[in-house]
Amino acid sequence: MKRNLFLSALALSLAAFAQQQIPLPQAAAPAAPAELPPDTIVVTVAGKGYTAKQVTEMLGGLPPQALAQVSANPQPAMESLFLIRKLSDEAMAAKLETQSPHKEAIEATTRQYLANAMVQEHNNKVVVTPAEQEAYYQKNKDRYETASISVIYIAYSNNPAAPADPKAKKPLTETEAKSKAEKIAAELKAGADFAKLAQENSDDKESAAKGGAYATIKRSENFPPAIKEAVFKLEAGQVSEPVRQANGFYILKRTAKNVQPYLEVRDQLFQQLKNEKFTTWMQELRKNNAVKIEKPEFFGTKR
Repeated sequence: MKRNLFLSALALSLAAFAQQQIPLPQAAAPAAPAELPPDTIVVTVAGKGYTAKQVTEMLGGLPPQALAQVSANPQPAMESLFLIRKLSDEAMAAKLETQSPHKEAIEATTRQYLANAMVQEHNNKVVVTPAEQEAYYQKNKDRYETASISVIYIAYSNNPAAPADPKAKKPLTETEAKSKAEKIAAELKAGADFAKLAQENSDDKESAAKGGAYATIKRSENFPPAIKEAVFKLEAGQVSEPVRQANGFYILKRTAKNVQPYLEVRDQLFQQLKNEKFTTWMQELRKNNAVKIEKPEFFGTKR
């Protein structure tokens, strides 16, 4: 039972490490209303005073969220901090860190912390030069392509409710909407005016009022994949076949084709290349530390 509980905890720990979700402390002092000399007593505990320098050093190992709590409400935060210090001092006096299961748990926690510290240390030292960024940009300009588009949207409902107003427009079924969209697309390819057909037919009233003018989108933006695929296949001035989505068909016209300038994407490139270098390092590390389970039954694994 104990071993299974340990393995469960270890699995959770490893999963967190793999996702790099364990925050490491950042040396920082809490927000203070005024600068104080380092030897100023700022806290008294059981009759013993602690200086601004001492308290700053104590807080230096705390993560940012804990520091925020100290600044927001120092009384309970400092009570907790000194209680932890008191109890840990007593534990060390009793040499609990040398006894099982505390010894093993402390070692596991220490190794977990140091592993994450090493990950962060490596990540901080990854170097990406301006020359690398610009070379990547020139080689992959298509990734930074933009498209200005106009749309005609033909909505449908497979279970349309009868309109309350008998004179209101009847909702189209999917089959009817597809047929209508295909007819409009054919007219456009034959030379019909996109803006006129958008104003007359599009169920996206906001863009219809502007002759179908919709937006300028980037490859990196979170648009439906089918829409992006259709748009970026088009040259400027071309019109797509109807693209089916959950509630309607889109007829897309690409009105302009551009590329984001290098200076606009430089910071994005830096982070992307840094992430790629870090990922390569991590993959190589995993490869060189491949594990082979010789006895699955030891871990409670069923064959």
